[in-house]
Amino acid sequence: MISALLIIIIFCAVRATKDTDFDVYLLASQALLSFENIYNAALTDNVQYFYSPFFALALVPLSIIPFYIGKLFWLLLSTFFWYRINQIVIYELKKRNVLTVSYWPIVISNVILAGFIIDNYHMIQVTFLFLWGTLESIRLIYSNKEFRGSLLLGILINIKLLPLPFIPYLIYRKKFKAAFISICTFLALLILPSFFLGWKYSSFLHQQWWDTINPASGEHVLETDKLVFNIQALVTNLFTDNSGTPFVSTSIISNVILISILTLAAVTLVFLKTPLFADPKNRLHQMWEISFLLLVTIIIFPHQNKYATIYLFPAILYIISYLSHQFRSGKIRSNISSQVIMATVIFSFFLISLTGKDIIGNELYVVFSEIKSITIGELLLIPVLAYLTPERVLLSRTQLRPV
Repeated sequence: MISALLIIIIFCAVRATKDTDFDVYLLASQALLSFENIYNAALTDNVQYFYSPFFALALVPLSIIPFYIGKLFWLLLSTFFWYRINQIVIYELKKRNVLTVSYWPIVISNVILAGFIIDNYHMIQVTFLFLWGTLESIRLIYSNKEFRGSLLLGILINIKLLPLPFIPYLIYRKKFKAAFISICTFLALLILPSFFLGWKYSSFLHQQWWDTINPASGEHVLETDKLVFNIQALVTNLFTDNSGTPFVSTSIISNVILISILTLAAVTLVFLKTPLFADPKNRLHQMWEISFLLLVTIIIFPHQNKYATIYLFPAILYIISYLSHQFRSGKIRSNISSQVIMATVIFSFFLISLTGKDIIGNELYVVFSEIKSITIGELLLIPVLAYLTPERVLLSRTQLRPV
């Protein structure tokens, strides 16, 4: 354990010496202290800052000390976040007797996402924070710590809108108080910077922020960035040539994107199944739902780079746990549906995981990026997760062969 911690600390210490996305956040925080436009990429090393004014304000303590120390602190904090992410998901699956004493499903799930985990360290991203915070907030809300969980969710949504789908989820699940507190927290943090920066400057920054993230703005209609993986990028790729020039009108592409997003939203409602304003059947059912929501979130949200793929961790561990039971029971060889699930999952993981230049080479990397292999792989997991209901997974657990 001590050796592992020492290796992690050394890795973080070395990584903190490099230029990363976290430098952009710290530069935005410094620009905030000078009352400049933090959404002007020229002030943030020509890389766009996409997060809220509140986040830039919260990072001020790290921006006034040497950047190296701030980045090292965030890397170590991110390590704790990933540890907690594993802990929360593993606890829920073990509690419901889905995850056995074998640690192979945990190891395999982390290995599948290893490239994306490393990407988050290399870029010093904040994705660990959002995945941990989302899981932690739901856990707290359903553990009689509603205020703390709702407060955490509201803070996350203010920093970045990525966890926003969990507000309608809470309403759907009759957690009206939690949804209300989260919304109030989000709104309060919109106002908070004005007490330190003044109303005029704060309002200006929020307008600039909205102009930057507005999905309806012209620059976001066509998602031509090769490093972005979501439904917008996939649809855009289908209707553009190799140079990124569309061969149909922009309105057709935007309509196809809208229809795709609405279809995924409808699929999500069908997936939830449980009657409106009713609690989930149990905590395992809830983990299954959350896994699906996290999966759909990174598919539909704009400007999602590949490091957001760690959002798949709960779904992957859930699926791998089921397949592990199928192997142990011997059903994988005799059950056609299990074989179809296995083949789909392998192909999905192949499309998702093999995106590193060092693994597949530069030529294949370009091809996989252009066809948006990660998004295709994520879409393949939707029917798999829909098929693997908690009832089906638990049934496979009770059919294990005696050891």
